[in-house]
Amino acid sequence: MRSRRKRDFRSELDDLTAKLVTAVLGLAVARNGRGFREVRAEVLRRFEVEYITSMLRDAGSVSEAARRAKIDRKHFWRIMQRNGLG
Repeated sequence: MRSRRKRDFRSELDDLTAKLVTAVLGLAVARNGRGFREVRAEVLRRFEVEYITSMLRDAGSVSEAARRAKIDRKHFWRIMQRNGLG
């Protein structure tokens, strides 16, 4: 009985997490057997790509975009490279 309740809770929690991520971030995150870490990595990657491209579009240069983002230029550049933007 206890393990069934635990499973039901886990399933409900997974469903709620997927709905929350989809609602808050506007992403269609299908579980498809993926765990928390895989989904989190995909959400973070998408956020970084959107944020970096938006900052670059508005600022016009990496240095100015990093300054506006309030992070070091080298770190900004590493984020760009990690996501195939630079």
